[in-house]
Amino acid sequence: MIDSGPSIAITFDGGASSNRTAELLDLLQELEISATLFLTGQFIEHQPALVRRAVLDGHEVGNHTFTHPHLTSWEQDRRHRTLPDVTRSWFLSELKRSEEAFQKATGRPMAPLWRAPYGEENATLRAWALDAGYLHVRWSSLEGRSLDSHDWVNDEHSSLYRDSKRIMNRLLAFPRLEGGIVLMHLATDRHEAPWAHLPQFVEALRQRGIEPCKVTTLLRQSALWKRWLKRAENRHQHLWK
Repeated sequence: MIDSGPSIAITFDGGASSNRTAELLDLLQELEISATLFLTGQFIEHQPALVRRAVLDGHEVGNHTFTHPHLTSWEQDRRHRTLPDVTRSWFLSELKRSEEAFQKATGRPMAPLWRAPYGEENATLRAWALDAGYLHVRWSSLEGRSLDSHDWVNDEHSSLYRDSKRIMNRLLAFPRLEGGIVLMHLATDRHEAPWAHLPQFVEALRQRGIEPCKVTTLLRQSALWKRWLKRAENRHQHLWK
């Protein structure tokens, strides 16, 4: 977002595993960072105490569906056609079940945001979700690069694999960090956590005058996106008051 000011949103997706999530929350607390977490309903149901802690620490939680399903044909044909079984009612039930799990765990509604599992989304899915009170949030891409950390890659022989230091250096080399949205994950099976060098990343950002923030904070700083956020907020409040 080119008009969002000197801020960057660091986001973390949570699917089923919560391995080392408490360690990450400790680190975010030490760094005085408020992040946006996109959680599945399954994660919330399995780890309600961790979710409550995240909320008390000042993080916001967006919807990542309930079961983390594939929504489009990207895996088969590299196109984002809505899969035949993904009907409007089924898709909205995925969002609703996740919202209900979060409210049961925390006693409050989610942020009016969602992120598609595997990044599989299209205009139809975004419209369905917006009507249910959720604005879609991807991660930043520019000039053939992205702020997807690929921290989920555990195979050291993969061309996408990078250790923590290289992950952070790659993110810092992104063409425009101001207004960016970083994608990382809450859980890891790596020996060295992919966020081990997050303190150095945050220090480098702050030296450039860029402050990490939540996605809603970033959107409200944008003349364009704050209108879309307000639309999602109004709809979300109407449905979940």
